[in-house]
Amino acid sequence: MSIAPPILYEYFESKDKLLESIRIEGFDFLQLEFIKIKTRFSNSEKRLSEVAQCIWNFAVENPEVYQVMFNLEGAYCDSKRVYSQAMTIKDNPVWEMIATVRPKAAELVTKTYYEWWCLTYGFISITMTTQPRYALSQAEPIYMDTVRRFIKSLT
Repeated sequence: MSIAPPILYEYFESKDKLLESIRIEGFDFLQLEFIKIKTRFSNSEKRLSEVAQCIWNFAVENPEVYQVMFNLEGAYCDSKRVYSQAMTIKDNPVWEMIATVRPKAAELVTKTYYEWWCLTYGFISITMTTQPRYALSQAEPIYMDTVRRFIKSLT
């Protein structure tokens, strides 16, 4: 079943609003998964590793949503507000996970969280835009190895 664009615009006033809604839904989904990981695992390093794997799996299983989330493949819309909400440190389970590994200095934790954001989402975005789809499975071990080295550098 396909939905005609005029039908979509009964629910969304513009293409940008539709893409923003998809983007928000993607980040909200990941946030809920991160909270589950935070409660499921007690070891901070394991938590971060699981978060990285969760992000990878989400991107592989939902490539179109991931592309919208990060303006890949022509899915551009202005959504600085959505990024700001996704990256906020207030009530952010990943920031809290990093804070348990890093010294409690908030500025250092926030810097590390930004590095984490760039490493995880950036690695996947670059891989998705520069490699053929079949190469994703070959890139996953490289990604996870890079994440593990990053986590190890925090301790």
